[in-house]
Amino acid sequence: MTGKTEYKNKWQAENRERINLVVPKGFKAIVRHAADNTNESLNGYIKKAIDSRLELDGFSTRIKDNKDRKIESNSFIDDNEKLTFTNNTESEG
Repeated sequence: MTGKTEYKNKWQAENRERINLVVPKGFKAIVRHAADNTNESLNGYIKKAIDSRLELDGFSTRIKDNKDRKIESNSFIDDNEKLTFTNNTESEG
């Protein structure tokens, strides 16, 4: 069993990042209730909410290739691992 856990932990470290979110007391229960009502995990529900806001603000949320960690054409991670975004909703002239 230890090998499986070690593999999962290694995969998580290589492919996932964590975001800590601080909310007022009671807010987590509200979000969990909403997630339960839509048959989603708490993490999945929050991720969809963030994706919706990013798209509303004109940012892409689709990761194209995990190998070079590119995130669509309007944002990228450069060689120094700095995430760079371009807002698609910038006003013209």
